[in-house]
Formats: sequence, structure tokens, C-alpha cells
Amino acid sequence: MTNATDRTELYFQQVKFAKDDAERQQIAAEYRAYYAQLADNDKVVADKVRKAHFDNLKQELDEFEPTLQRAMEMLERMY
Repeated sequence: MTNATDRTELYFQQVKFAKDDAERQQIAAEYRAYYAQLADNDKVVADKVRKAHFDNLKQELDEFEPTLQRAMEMLERMY
């Protein structure tokens, strides 16, 4: 798979040498689909990163909860 910059350059070359407007429209449709797929992939990755970050924070909180509970018990005994 080529990167987006290479794909864009290829797009301009294909459009430049297209036989007619119908072929240009077809090329444009293919590239719109390609960039839409890239955007979908980015969204999926971003969602996974957000979920992983949330899961890590939840795990840290779960690990800290017993410490917090002991501190609360100590405070209750003091007052």
C-alpha cells in the first residue's frame, strides 16, 4: 500500500492522462472511496486508543481503591 501523498500524486497523473470526462469521474470516485476508507480506519484506531486509555485509567483507579479505602477508614477512626 502506498501512502496518501503518493496516492494523491498518482491521482493527479491519472486525471491528467484520462481519455475523457467519464474516466476522470471514475478515477475521482475511486479516490473518494479510498480517502473515505482512510478516514474510517483513522476513526477505528482513535476509538481503540480512547478505549485502551480509559481501560488503563480504570485499572489504575481499581488498583488505588484499596489504598483510598484504608485512608478513609483511618480518617474515620481518627475523628
